[in-house]
Amino acid sequence: MKPNQDISKIILIKSIWKHLTSRRKKQLILLFGLILLSGIAEIYSIASLIPFLNAFSNAESNYSIAIIEPLYEIFSPLKSLNPILFSTIIFLFCISIAAFLRLINLYAANFISAAIGSEFSSKAYNLTLNQPYRRHIEINSSEIISSIVTQTDVTVSVIKTIILFITSIIISTGLIYSLFIINWFLSISISLILISLYLILGAYFKIRLNKVSESRAILINQQTKSLQEGLGSIKDIILDNSQEFYSKLFSKSDQPIRFLAAKSEFIAGSPKYIFEVISLFIIILIALIYKVFIDFNANIIPLLGTMALGIQRLLPSFQQAYNSWVIITTSTNSVLNLLKLLDQNPYLEKKKSKDFLFKNKITLKNISFSYKKNSRKIIKSFNLEIFKGDRIGIIGPSGGGKSTLADLLMGLLKPTQGIIEIDGIDLHRNNKYFKKDWYRNISHVPQDIFLIDSSIAENIAFGVPFEKIDKKKLMLVIHLSRLSNFIKNIDDAFSTNVGERGLKLSGGQRQRIGIARALYKGGNILILDEATSALDQDTEASIMQTIDNLNSSITVIVITHRLSTLKKCDRIIDLGKN
Repeated sequence: MKPNQDISKIILIKSIWKHLTSRRKKQLILLFGLILLSGIAEIYSIASLIPFLNAFSNAESNYSIAIIEPLYEIFSPLKSLNPILFSTIIFLFCISIAAFLRLINLYAANFISAAIGSEFSSKAYNLTLNQPYRRHIEINSSEIISSIVTQTDVTVSVIKTIILFITSIIISTGLIYSLFIINWFLSISISLILISLYLILGAYFKIRLNKVSESRAILINQQTKSLQEGLGSIKDIILDNSQEFYSKLFSKSDQPIRFLAAKSEFIAGSPKYIFEVISLFIIILIALIYKVFIDFNANIIPLLGTMALGIQRLLPSFQQAYNSWVIITTSTNSVLNLLKLLDQNPYLEKKKSKDFLFKNKITLKNISFSYKKNSRKIIKSFNLEIFKGDRIGIIGPSGGGKSTLADLLMGLLKPTQGIIEIDGIDLHRNNKYFKKDWYRNISHVPQDIFLIDSSIAENIAFGVPFEKIDKKKLMLVIHLSRLSNFIKNIDDAFSTNVGERGLKLSGGQRQRIGIARALYKGGNILILDEATSALDQDTEASIMQTIDNLNSSITVIVITHRLSTLKKCDRIIDLGKN
């Protein structure tokens, strides 16, 4: 679904409903049942006011309201009480039940909306993580983060607002009906006046609110992007003394977001104060008409009192409905951004995984690759055979396709042309294995090691639950990756925190953790993509010796710009000559 200024609110609600779990759908259906009960309770709360005011005004004529007669039967044992006390008990009972049901509705709306928000954000994140690597290259991470975090909060607010909107409509209908059975002419007149005023107001602000919705969605993405870029390059920012530049960049998106929120809140809330005055004018006008043109006596007091209470209860319901419409309208584009993530097709098939073992040979046949259609081919008509246990070195100029070739070998990218076969099986087109089965074979060490803000142990055993980390295996790979001098014992590995993105470590330490991570995974294909570039020559030589001493069945592919790193490779592939 694409953002659209005039997208129907019904279509938006249908799109949200489509992504709800069956459990949440059932909860919402039950909630709407409660909302209907709440609307009925409002009818009784207004209708029970007539006998209450009659009793206090000593009116000769008693307004008989058939709908509340069953209540008199229920409370018949109390009829012997004073009439004022009897009518007071019924009135208090009705307004208490109405208030209680409203509280339950509010509680349920908040918690069901929160649960839906949690499920939506988790689903959006999971679907995004499971997209092909090519998709991750193309999308902007700041847009994804803002959609999953900030715009999920907006969506939760919209879901809650939709529930409140429906609640307001049902309660307003109940209130109008209760006034209708008391005095149909006044009920219709008052309702038409208020509804017309809100509709005129809504039509007047519609275009402005659509523009707010578009601007808000864009600015939220820009705000997240400026935060990411500023905090992600803090070292350079400090060295370049460019804090003010990035602060202004953030303010450039943050301030308009605040002002747009203030604008939409003003548009949503301002009618309340205007229409409260209008409603008082209506009550005074009714009283004057009865005084001048109709007989004004004690009998009219219950009618005026009931109308006053009815308008006092009706106005907040109309205001809530209008406020909900404003929130939904200004949030539409943000909701659509999240729904686009929820509409992503799951990439990883949910079938039983199989062992896709590399037993003999990887074959690249006439491989070509470009990131965009009709753009320059980074790799062109490339052929290569890699046998199990080979030590292959890959060199070439910067931008010559070394890392792209590694991504192709790992199955992260699909060739634009050509075939990659594993033991004669097409990696991308076969009915027997999924690529996720192939990934288990591969241990990869990139040049830029991503580290989580946690302990060294958790960074080495990446993706393994803390309690399931194999300490024996951990100490072995720490030794093999030459981290022993840095980590004195196993306790240090679990207690030493690396900081956000490994900022507490040197470049060499980060790369050694990356190598330890690959060895801990234990795949039978080890790909080192400039993995030793931050190490001194002695440490690099020591680690390369360790890698050379690995089980001869492990296939090693080393990508580097240092020829000295490739001394013990069986073959060296120079992509500069391709």
